[in-house]
Amino acid sequence: MTTSVDRLFEAHLPRDLVGLELAHVVPARQAAFFWIGLRGSGMLGLWAAGVSPQKTTPHVAFAISLDDVIAAPRTLQ
Repeated sequence: MTTSVDRLFEAHLPRDLVGLELAHVVPARQAAFFWIGLRGSGMLGLWAAGVSPQKTTPHVAFAISLDDVIAAPRTLQ
């Protein structure tokens, strides 16, 4: 059984200048989130470089169906 990825949902990268619509800012984490495409369909999370109160790891998240999320433990076993 395989899981089908619908689309890129979220990506976290160091913050630089981007030309995207701002969706949300978290000052305590020095993070800003920007919409990619239509509002609510995907976000890009950008984090300030250097020391921050939370250790962050660059990562990418993909959107999948709820049925695939529920089936994931069984699929992974």
